[in-house]
Amino acid sequence: MRASAHDAPPHELASNRADVALLRPPAVEPGAGETLDKKTQLLRLEAEAREQRTVLSLLYHLVNETRDLLGFDLAFVFRARRWGPRFRLEYASSIDGVERDAPLVRGLERMVNARTQKDDPPTNEAFEIADPQGNSPLEEFGFRHALWIPMRTPNGAVVAGLLLLRAHAWSSPGRTVAQRLTETYAHAWNALEGPGKLRPRGGVARFAVAICALLCVPLMWLPVDMSALAPASIVAAAPFVVAAPTDGIVAEVLVEPYSEVRAGQALVALDQTVHRNDFAIAERTVMVAAAKYRRASQVAIGSRDAKRELAVAKAELALAKANRDYAKQMLERTVLRAPQAGIAIFSDRRDWANKPVRTGDELLRVADPMQLKVHIDLPVTDAVLLKTGADVQLFLDADPLHPVPARVEKEAYHARITEQGVLAYAVTASLSASPRTPKIGWRGTAKLRGETVPLYLLIFRRPITAVRQALGI
Repeated sequence: MRASAHDAPPHELASNRADVALLRPPAVEPGAGETLDKKTQLLRLEAEAREQRTVLSLLYHLVNETRDLLGFDLAFVFRARRWGPRFRLEYASSIDGVERDAPLVRGLERMVNARTQKDDPPTNEAFEIADPQGNSPLEEFGFRHALWIPMRTPNGAVVAGLLLLRAHAWSSPGRTVAQRLTETYAHAWNALEGPGKLRPRGGVARFAVAICALLCVPLMWLPVDMSALAPASIVAAAPFVVAAPTDGIVAEVLVEPYSEVRAGQALVALDQTVHRNDFAIAERTVMVAAAKYRRASQVAIGSRDAKRELAVAKAELALAKANRDYAKQMLERTVLRAPQAGIAIFSDRRDWANKPVRTGDELLRVADPMQLKVHIDLPVTDAVLLKTGADVQLFLDADPLHPVPARVEKEAYHARITEQGVLAYAVTASLSASPRTPKIGWRGTAKLRGETVPLYLLIFRRPITAVRQALGI
């Protein structure tokens, strides 16, 4: 016979009632909808955190997608360091990268390191940013209420920290939700990077660094050649510039880019309408002046006054012929010809077709393909002391496995802005004998060798330069 619920023991009855209560939908009290929404958001964010495949995407998700749930205005992730300042700002909300020299970044790092200097390990705390002098970079943002939450590994070591800023104070429930969510992201971070990579700073690491530094000190005085890498290109040694002889419009480019041309071959044709008309008018003027001269010659036989008119007519005829010869010369110059044999260097025929030009505008260049030079743009930040005849190794993009030797011929004294917007010195190098002859227009990277210096100067050249420029020593 089946027992009823009334015959069951009291403790079993309570359990059955609890099971039934779990199956029923929860009763929604007035004002509880917001709490349910926050629980749903928390569960959704925890699920999305587990779906991230890289640390970068995980931290981007942390500082951007949790804004609605946690209610912050700005979020920052600080990574713990093994030496130097304890925490370093690595990620921020709403931006792709962190500018290390920004006043806000420096101010936040100083504030976090100052507050966590005495706490070991750092603890969760909410505080108000106060600066009596008004020098804090956060003053202009107005986000004075901060919440600091350390991110820990499963063994309790602090490897990072989350800083949340907003304009109003943090409540106790909000801090609890932020703590729970941060623990989830810390666990996901540890799972992505592995337990061997998330290690807190400690004395063992610093001791190992000190030992390595002592062992490397004797090697710092090893003599090496100062070197620098710079973009380079193959250019013609002595190209002939074909420029517009007069103002006009380019009618047609008669050769293909980088094609071989003969001496005297037509390269570019300018529009001849104006010059053809000028030549035609000049010829008619010569005909009129010649007729006047013949008439004056016939009349001058028996008249002194006519003899004087004959001299004027002769001068007018000479002037008309000079104008005709000039018009003919200008008409002939509308066809630009190659002054020597070589290759025509320009980018595209369509760049000049039907385009207006002024006198002196460069249209193309004619160069001997066997007379080559190397043009190098040496950035000012990588400038080394070069000497005439210094060795250069050119690694061309078209043939990177076979470096081409060259030697420095000259270096510009003044730096200029390149097409890439870099301040650089122009260095010219001549190619040495090589079984492989490069072509004009090839690009690559040049390795320039300078004077012999100790190894430490080669490694710390940029930091030393920056310190000397900053301190003026």
